[in-house]
Amino acid sequence: MAKTLLSSATPEIEPLIEEVLGLDLPIVGVISDQQESICLAVQRKLPTVPHQICQYHYLKDVAQPVCEADRHFKKELKKQVRGIRDLERQAEKVPTKEAQVVADYGLAIRTVRRDDGQYPREPPGLQLYQKLQLIAASVERVMVARPSALLKRRSRMLAVLHLFQREFEQ
Repeated sequence: MAKTLLSSATPEIEPLIEEVLGLDLPIVGVISDQQESICLAVQRKLPTVPHQICQYHYLKDVAQPVCEADRHFKKELKKQVRGIRDLERQAEKVPTKEAQVVADYGLAIRTVRRDDGQYPREPPGLQLYQKLQLIAASVERVMVARPSALLKRRSRMLAVLHLFQREFEQ
């Protein structure tokens, strides 16, 4: 049974449980988000029926500390990878293929910085770190083929990633 209630207070929920009891069907269990008013209503009206928290809500609550750590990790990473636009402005002064490559890497970095992922299965902080590592490796490969002062600056900007290795592993 489902019904829209004006409030989620226990006195509003109890009549709904009474309606379900009036259906004269066996109630083998209750699953809820463990809201206090729901728990209290179930305890009062269905004292012998097992009541458990919804797995989604349970896993979300369990993942909360990990999600908070990941948010902090992402914030700190983003702080370190700044100055993208300054480097692009310098490159724009000398319009060359090198400048375009620097601009393209800037766009890639900006794009991965904006990706919010999906907690808890795809933590955006971890994803940001991994994607920035891939970009840094790409910059290094390009610099081997075509050394460039502008790309060297981009590489130094990404070099801070090694400082986050331990946090990433945790």
